[in-house]
Amino acid sequence: EITNSGDITLRIGHSEKLKVKTEPSDTEYALSYVSADTSVATVSLDGKITGVSDGKTEITVSSGELSDSIIVIVKKDIIEKLDVSLAALSLDGGEEQKVTAKLTPSDAKDVSLSWKSADTEVATVDKDGNIKGVNTGETIVTVTDSVTGLSKDISVTVNGLELPDSMEFDKKSVTLEVGEVYNSVLKFSPEDITHTSAIYYTSDSSVASVTNEGVITAKSEGSCTIEAYYENDFRLVATMEVNIIDPYVITQPETTVPETPKPETPKPSAPSYNGSHKMEVIDGITYFDAL
Repeated sequence: EITNSGDITLRIGHSEKLKVKTEPSDTEYALSYVSADTSVATVSLDGKITGVSDGKTEITVSSGELSDSIIVIVKKDIIEKLDVSLAALSLDGGEEQKVTAKLTPSDAKDVSLSWKSADTEVATVDKDGNIKGVNTGETIVTVTDSVTGLSKDISVTVNGLELPDSMEFDKKSVTLEVGEVYNSVLKFSPEDITHTSAIYYTSDSSVASVTNEGVITAKSEGSCTIEAYYENDFRLVATMEVNIIDPYVITQPETTVPETPKPETPKPSAPSYNGSHKMEVIDGITYFDAL
């Protein structure tokens, strides 16, 4: 006799053991299990039923001429209920808080959640349910399971955004060696400002780069300017001059090559006349007699 209470309901991929009572109870019997439709549910040699696809089938256990059956209903592995950890929350501008989706059943596998803010000018939300206040106002953030269509709303109220009066780097300038990494620090007034996020830029990325966290990396010799813009008000700007030096550059001393004087070329001299030969001038031409 099968003693499971009523029909067995399973979700796809989940299993449940069939409970069988035999009499007399102190005797072992050879039991066999059969599923009427293995495309819906299968049953192992020891009576473990596993859901395969949504539908309905019958599992029969038998021993000799004795048998008993039970109906097995298999459903999709989807949630039946969707809730959230917070139904409403109040945030300051720039403040962030995580809201968690609560699923029933919690181990459902066929789930696809998405988050959406009705007004991103008031509050934003990421894929993990982190809600961030942006500007004063009210909006609704909704989490939806696209498989079942179930959804849940969260009411969000955002208070006024407190802006800093000023923002500056803790240093006006820094000198770094090539390859060195420097963590810049922004100072705000007032110091207890809630939101301190900034967007960073470099005037020359070939000299120094900067991350979204303000980490500066020296890349090559030269100078550049790092700028930080306050995320919620670009009118607030901080600047830092960065000078990069290369300590491994070897400077060769200048050498002067002496000029080599050109040799003087003697001018050919005209042959001199010593008066030992007869000289005669005819038509302006001077003639000498032979030796």
